[in-house]
Amino acid sequence: ASLPDENWYTRSITIPAPAAAREPRALMNLRDISRAGLEIKSGDKLTGVTVWVAAGAAGLRGKVVAGKEGASLPSRLRVHLAPVDAALANEVLRYAEVLTRNDGSFAFNNLAPGKYWLLARTVPDDEPVDRPPRPLSWDSAERARLRIEAEKKKIEVELKPCQRLKDFSFKF
Repeated sequence: ASLPDENWYTRSITIPAPAAAREPRALMNLRDISRAGLEIKSGDKLTGVTVWVAAGAAGLRGKVVAGKEGASLPSRLRVHLAPVDAALANEVLRYAEVLTRNDGSFAFNNLAPGKYWLLARTVPDDEPVDRPPRPLSWDSAERARLRIEAEKKKIEVELKPCQRLKDFSFKF
């Protein structure tokens, strides 16, 4: 979601559960589509979607640097954030990714507060440059691979509510 202010983040996205799956309690009548996704086909009409936005978003700016002195970075890198907490492993809204600039710098905005692992990956040569790709975290298998790879690297950052962390750097 593109939010109008850096202090907000998307907390959840829900839709009413199908009538057959409804529980007696009102809050149980919502299905979290930010977790499971939702397939929408051309011509489909969708009503009842609720996007919950919360105040207290964090931001992270930094730079990926070469792991060895004198080495250069690949021409295209993507930095990923994955939640450290295993209970949030399937919370798609807790993942983020951005391309680095030519100097290796990156910036994340509108992040939910919490602990994250950072991971930099080389962008495949066959990936188009004229349009952004579908985020890897939208695919459950890729999301699991991201978490495993990020956990091995152990580059961790904790973001507090409303925190703007600047000048964070890590080696590729």
